[in-house]
Amino acid sequence: MEFLLCNFVVFAEEQIYLVERDNSSLATAVINTQISTVFNYDDTQVYIYGALSNEKENSLTPKQWIFYYVPVMAPVQQEDTTWICTTKNELRIELLFGNDDISELARQAIMKTYDLNVTQYAKFWDVVPLMIDSLMAYIAKRSSSIPVEGIHPFGTVVPNALSMIFRFTCSSEEKAKAIIQFKLFFILLDLNKSQLIL
Repeated sequence: MEFLLCNFVVFAEEQIYLVERDNSSLATAVINTQISTVFNYDDTQVYIYGALSNEKENSLTPKQWIFYYVPVMAPVQQEDTTWICTTKNELRIELLFGNDDISELARQAIMKTYDLNVTQYAKFWDVVPLMIDSLMAYIAKRSSSIPVEGIHPFGTVVPNALSMIFRFTCSSEEKAKAIIQFKLFFILLDLNKSQLIL
């Protein structure tokens, strides 16, 4: 199956001290971090941010450092289940924000940016997905990025699991099944004011 899963953008610069945009977009973010590095996962670049405390109050104690990566939003691949299905008039899509393997890929990418004096503490670092305050997901037409009629968006506040089932209520059971059958959609995410207070 080929699906374009999401447009996921985090606005970032070298250092951001709680910068907020006035207008909403696919991903509006407020971040108190600093870009550290990037790694590839499933043919996608994943940005890693270091907590500003790593360079301030914890600068002399790299054992206490914290890093965040942008949630990967990839399909959950398990042998015994499918990541996309329907139940009556509901379309369910299970997406992964992060897991131990992704955290380890991020850790390895971070380690490449430091010398041995710092990387000796890498096993103690917290490397976790970036916190999302709230999100709204839409099923959109692949050809135009316009939300598909008859499918309600899915929203949640402060998702804190490493994966989540997005539940889209459809106008009919046939509509839900057609989305899976024709594979002509992708998920638009609207992230509202993701915020890290470190």
